[in-house]
Amino acid sequence: MKTGHWRIFAIALFALALGIPATSWASGLSSGSSDRRGFGAKNFWVVRLDATGNIVWQRSLGDTRLGYARSVRQTMDGGYIVAGAAGPNSWVVKLNAAGETEWQKVFPGPGASEVRDIQQTTDGGYIFTGGTSGCSNRVDIPRRHGIRESFARFTTALLSFARITTNAWIVRLNAEREIVWQRVFDRATTDLGQAIQQTADGGYIVAALSSSGGPRGLFNFWIIRLDAAGEIAWERSLPGPGSDHVYSIQQTMDGGYIVVGGTSSNERRGSDGWVVKLDAAGNIIWQRTLGGSRRDLLYSGRQTKDGGYIVAGRSNSNDGNVSGNRGGTDGWVVRLGAAGNIIWQRSLGGSGRDHFRSVQQTADGGYIVAGYSNSNDGDVSGNRGGTDGWVVRLDAAGDIVWQRSLGGSGDDRFYSVQQTEDGGFIIAGGSNSTDGDLYDLEQTSCAQRSQPLPVFLPVQKYCTLASNNSPCFPWQPSEHRSP
Repeated sequence: MKTGHWRIFAIALFALALGIPATSWASGLSSGSSDRRGFGAKNFWVVRLDATGNIVWQRSLGDTRLGYARSVRQTMDGGYIVAGAAGPNSWVVKLNAAGETEWQKVFPGPGASEVRDIQQTTDGGYIFTGGTSGCSNRVDIPRRHGIRESFARFTTALLSFARITTNAWIVRLNAEREIVWQRVFDRATTDLGQAIQQTADGGYIVAALSSSGGPRGLFNFWIIRLDAAGEIAWERSLPGPGSDHVYSIQQTMDGGYIVVGGTSSNERRGSDGWVVKLDAAGNIIWQRTLGGSRRDLLYSGRQTKDGGYIVAGRSNSNDGNVSGNRGGTDGWVVRLGAAGNIIWQRSLGGSGRDHFRSVQQTADGGYIVAGYSNSNDGDVSGNRGGTDGWVVRLDAAGDIVWQRSLGGSGDDRFYSVQQTEDGGFIIAGGSNSTDGDLYDLEQTSCAQRSQPLPVFLPVQKYCTLASNNSPCFPWQPSEHRSP
């Protein structure tokens, strides 16, 4: 068994022994990264910057439980919607333009759960995706051959037996934050909704990480197209050259989609960033693997105004498509043309560990990228100690305009960034610092919430989504797969 397989097996057994839900380790496991999606973070951390990177306000939301924000978006009223995990539950918080809490709601899901991405819909409601450990009480694994596929079946069987297999979870809320519908895709595999967007026709496109595997790997890109009522229009499993990990999806100007993640090749050690362009029906138009001889991964991608793309992640290569490595793992930004050709790339960071988790083109044609860093040399300055949230403003050519290292002496990370209507920026992530930029920061505690976080309860063997009394959504690919 290869080293990577032993690592997965050990983490799976460790999770089983401690009762840790799969939502807490599956995506970090698949990324091949030391990052465990905010492990050690205690609070949601939301920071508002002006156009030059100065802090306007910041908020630490949470209590003593592990928590982190995975997604933030500006809303129609000028406020912000923030979502992530607090303990074993999903947590959604609405802030006004000044960063004050308007409302918050805990979504415990059928089992332990988390939100990975959220967006306001055109009617003023919200759509989010993530994962829940509920609704999985059977082992129904497609038969494949080979040691990797056998191991995938065995790991999934262990998780299913313990009822902590993660299922992709999608929830539609109205403007009053009531659940309109929700879907839990119970496939007896480890699936996690990573990104979601409302499409031009009012439906939704979802990118999920799936352990259903393919002929070549343990994890796959899984793309799901839903109509406005949450019914499946089509779905695609995209098997790449290795084990594949999806993180980002966006509808493009032509009605198709751009999908971003990573793939681990069987031919060599390491991993590459993987960018896939789909048409409106989910068929592959082109795909590009980007990277060098070591471990490279893309977490975020967006179409640019000229029809090209900007993608960002991390790399510790200094060959192939990657040049200018500063030492260790660098934040990595790549500008692509409309056909996926590389226009430029930048490896940014210092001698430590630097990751970019979110990227967006700005109104002036430049770019904003956010992630985290524990460097204090090279392109990074102002580290407060430990791992800091790191924000970098680039011009249209990919050169640094300014950078900010924000945080304290603990573990502080950014996972989501967006430019705001006034040209500033809203950023969200997780923090466990109480000094540096977070010194004497006012926090929203459980006592100040409209309702406390619910106590974790074991997942029932059979579960019903009590909000609308609808059962878990069974997975029947023969009825939903397009020809």
